[in-house]
Amino acid sequence: MEFGRALSFPWKNEGWVSKIAIGCILNLIPLLNLANYGYGMEVARRVAYGDAEELPAWDQLGRYFVRGLAVGLAAFLYMLPGMLLAGLLLAGMGFEEDYAPLAAAIYFGWSFILMLMMPIAVLRYALTDQWFTMFDFGWIWSVIGRNLGTYLAILIVGVVLSMLLIILGTLALGIGAIVAGFWSVLMFFHLFGQLGRRTVTG
Repeated sequence: MEFGRALSFPWKNEGWVSKIAIGCILNLIPLLNLANYGYGMEVARRVAYGDAEELPAWDQLGRYFVRGLAVGLAAFLYMLPGMLLAGLLLAGMGFEEDYAPLAAAIYFGWSFILMLMMPIAVLRYALTDQWFTMFDFGWIWSVIGRNLGTYLAILIVGVVLSMLLIILGTLALGIGAIVAGFWSVLMFFHLFGQLGRRTVTG
């Protein structure tokens, strides 16, 4: 994986200042900030299919927002079984406090599985532009299984780099933290685009 490339590619584009600025502003607006994930999906798609590595224009803001909202809906549906299992367990046991740790373990265990699956599900959506493919569990686990080391590296190194970016950005009078937040989104989607390239090219 080219982590350095994922970090640096946004700044090598013509007009990057305005594109980054729009993403930063959107990041501050509740609900509308979902557009940034749709925008990131476009970055991942371009990287996966070997298109020019440049920041997309913001001329499809509505489409980016809808795709981000669709991801949010899918994430809720992913979480639903864990919430239902934990709730049914507590209800079946008369909501006794003794069973609360078990219910919490079920919920957080499911959340961990979700954390592994959801990024690949979003990648699948980015590659196909079809929402229902986020529930193609066979494909998702197949990609994770074939690329487990790479996938874990993306998650671990990506999180570490994101934390460093945000810390450094916070030191820059807090303003840099806003930029770092959007920068982290772009970095992760570029990395997953690199992973997606492996699935596209076989």
